Amino acid sequence: MTKRSGFAIASVLLILQPVFAASPRAQVKKSPAPRPAKQVQPPKTQDKKGLFDPLAKQIESGLRNSKMPSVDVRDFSYPDAHASEGPAIVKKELTDSLAKRGVAVSTAAGAFVEGSLKDVSRKSKVEVHAVLRESATHRALGGGGQLILKTWKDPVAACGKMEYVSLAKSGKPRESSPADIKFVFTEFWPERTVLGKILWNFCSTGGRTSPAAGKQGKKNPSLNDALPELQKKAWEEGGRALIIDKNETDPDNREVLRIEARVISF
Repeated sequence: MTKRSGFAIASVLLILQPVFAASPRAQVKKSPAPRPAKQVQPPKTQDKKGLFDPLAKQIESGLRNSKMPSVDVRDFSYPDAHASEGPAIVKKELTDSLAKRGVAVSTAAGAFVEGSLKDVSRKSKVEVHAVLRESATHRALGGGGQLILKTWKDPVAACGKMEYVSLAKSGKPRESSPADIKFVFTEFWPERTVLGKILWNFCSTGGRTSPAAGKQGKKNPSLNDALPELQKKAWEEGGRALIIDKNETDPDNREVLRIEARVISF
């Protein structure tokens, strides 16, 4: 290669070098790495092993402050006394929690604890309220409360036959027909005799529901539907009127109307 040709090649390289330098390398866009799927955490549940430890601790504190060496665990109940496994479960679990804490549990104790239950959060949880009392005087010594998960299911009310509990001697019908039997929702007659009590899980038979519920199905129960049979029973027992004590739809089965009524004479 001659000097002149070598010089020419070097000149070409010097001219081309800025051009290549000015051209940035093509950037290859990397797709972002896929994010890991968000894991849904299961809802926190209470460990059944220590379910009532917080409430047991409150009761233990009341016993210690009142210098009571032992306690009797009595019944817990719903305000409306509806059928449920809950009261028995709460009583057992609380008794076990107290025993695990070293608290002596005895039916002959100088103090007792009792309480109430209330369903909350669409019946998924239960408020447990407890009161510690002195056995001899029923004086309050302490107590406490706790919110727990509801681990049991209450039985659903079903339609039932009318039940009549006789409380006094019945007589002959005094009104001309069942339709003449009056009914009220409060105490109206100061001087009256309660002949008996009616308990009835009433269901309407057939008929249409409300338009929003569709064209077919059972009719929503109402007191007006049950009234003819209530009046007939009161008339047969020699009553002159009915006092309606309860008239409410069952919250777990809206096809059932719970009815409680007293048959009275005056």
